[in-house]
Amino acid sequence: MEKRIAHIDMDAFFVAIERRDQPELCGVPLIVGGTGGRGVVCSSSYEARRFGVRSGMPTARARQLCPDLVCVRPHGDKYREASRQIREVLGRYSPEVDFTSVDEGYVDLTGTQRLWGAPLRTAQRIRAEVLEATGCSASLGVAGTHLCAKVASKFAKPAGVVEIAPGRDAAFLAPLPLPLLPGAGGELGRRLAEFGVTRIGQLVDVGEEFLIRSFGVAGSDLYLKALGGFSRRRLPTYEEAPRKSVSHERTFEADTTDFGFLERVLFRLCERCCRTLRDEGLVGRTVTTKLRMADFRTFTRSYTLLSATDSDIEVFEAAREMLRAFDLPRVAARLVGVSISMLSRECQWGLFSRASRLWRLYRSVDTVRDAYGEDAVVAGLVLNDQATARYCQGRARESPFLGNQV
Repeated sequence: MEKRIAHIDMDAFFVAIERRDQPELCGVPLIVGGTGGRGVVCSSSYEARRFGVRSGMPTARARQLCPDLVCVRPHGDKYREASRQIREVLGRYSPEVDFTSVDEGYVDLTGTQRLWGAPLRTAQRIRAEVLEATGCSASLGVAGTHLCAKVASKFAKPAGVVEIAPGRDAAFLAPLPLPLLPGAGGELGRRLAEFGVTRIGQLVDVGEEFLIRSFGVAGSDLYLKALGGFSRRRLPTYEEAPRKSVSHERTFEADTTDFGFLERVLFRLCERCCRTLRDEGLVGRTVTTKLRMADFRTFTRSYTLLSATDSDIEVFEAAREMLRAFDLPRVAARLVGVSISMLSRECQWGLFSRASRLWRLYRSVDTVRDAYGEDAVVAGLVLNDQATARYCQGRARESPFLGNQV
């Protein structure tokens, strides 16, 4: 039976969600990302892309390229909910759904023709249902392999569907520029260009033996991809795969030498990490503190606790000691971060143990924050620090508990 794989890729997903909820943003050059001087572009509208604005670009550079640019902060909860709705739509058409990120994934339509008709028609129905469910447009590629489906979806943008006829995967890829082949960019692409290989089909022309001799295992992979790739078995999605670590970091608006400020921001980061652990029923043992200096030198230190925990204060105490132990040069810091690894499922603590009491305390705090906002309960360590409070991205302004603190 001929394989039929569809790849779905949302069009400027974060931007589309923000425009759905704020229609006045439609038609203007828009990015979603950090709004400060050191922010980074997470997603850019097609209007902004015409000025050269791209994801991963510093916000300051994006503003230089497009002076009329509008920037809004990301809202992760809204994006995750829309992603869940997209997966729900795909699940109606096939049990084999493999979501690789919040805004793209694969659905195996092999053998579904009797239920839903031709794969192209099914992809069109999926696109329409995703638009109805989320208010956002999607582009889909349909082909015989995951790789070709992904490349085809690029040609479907925006809001289209492209199908590669069965048996035509290699012929479709052959005339395309080499950078469109996943894994053939960067340094590898530059080395291939030195051999005169600039099109995907030329990888087949030079032969697998030459590619292996020149690039080892990577050369063999390139040859297989140029022939159309292969359909991989279904892998755990980014949500299904077991989490290996939890991390948060913060880049400051201005470099700082204030250790007290670093300490307070570090506490906020530890709170966020531990909240994620509690929400997912996890505990962790290894705490890692990260510090990046103004000259971009980066320092990290790790410490493994005697027992796994999800306690804000226990993680913070370990992270703070490592921050103090850095023996830093006299250079201002631009970023601080913390991560927790060696994760496992929740421990069974004794009813009256300190760990059990802390867990009940923090879950109560979580409940209050869910109801009244992240800053409804604030530790004394950071309560009166104005700059650290702003780190909460202005949420304290809406807190019924903090009034006009910020």
